[in-house]
Amino acid sequence: MNHRTSKASDDVTLQYIQVSQKRLRAAMNDIEVFIFNEAGMTQDEVIKRLYKDY
Repeated sequence: MNHRTSKASDDVTLQYIQVSQKRLRAAMNDIEVFIFNEAGMTQDEVIKRLYKDY
């Protein structure tokens, strides 16, 4: 379970993928554009539909 005293080189979290916020945001924007295109709606249309009662 890695609950022992260890050196920095033994850190299991060093193998995790680390993605910058900039790259993550770009990927999320691409996904968002894809979903809106598949729905045949713009971002503004989706927002209006979701928040029409507010």
